[in-house]
Amino acid sequence: MAKPDIAPVDTDPAIIVFGRDRTGKPHASFFGCGEASLAEKAATLMEMQILPVSTDEHRAVAAQLPPGRVFASGRAFVPLVRAELYARLVDLSQPVSEQKPPAGSGRSDLGSTQKNPVEAAPTSTAAHASEISPATGGLPCSWADIGVGSVVLATTAPMDGWYESVVTDVKGHDLFVLKWRDWPDEPAFVRRRWHLGLLHPAGGG
Repeated sequence: MAKPDIAPVDTDPAIIVFGRDRTGKPHASFFGCGEASLAEKAATLMEMQILPVSTDEHRAVAAQLPPGRVFASGRAFVPLVRAELYARLVDLSQPVSEQKPPAGSGRSDLGSTQKNPVEAAPTSTAAHASEISPATGGLPCSWADIGVGSVVLATTAPMDGWYESVVTDVKGHDLFVLKWRDWPDEPAFVRRRWHLGLLHPAGGG
């Protein structure tokens, strides 16, 4: 039996969609020409911004972003990204005369002057990462092993994906206080044990 044809993934970025969610976390992804029109409609629906990929610098930034996906609902999957990368997108969305050269670290002095402004990016995470990252990685082998210092997976919404988080405190038997591993300047949050995911203990956190 012949195998069905599988449509190739469009990896040539046409536009970048970016913005912050209700909790202020930065999201961004690129979309190819085939999904650009639908992605623009999704960005409007989700109150996010659009950056057409038209320069080498745009393409260089897009190469660091995950690909997005448009759902039948009209909304789009736009994953979380690092604060410094998001800050660069905010800068590139400004008029050329107001853009700043790329910095070697995250920046917090950027904002958008467009109709739907994007909030300034949080302070660089580099200086604070060691404050919440456990020295040993802390990958629990089972949900029963989760404790302070454990690196687990958490999500803000079903469509937002799962991201590494560090347990900073335990409130009772099944309630944990966590911080996002890659966004340590974001506020702490609370999750139940059964709302967390596990990383493979043989892999990296």
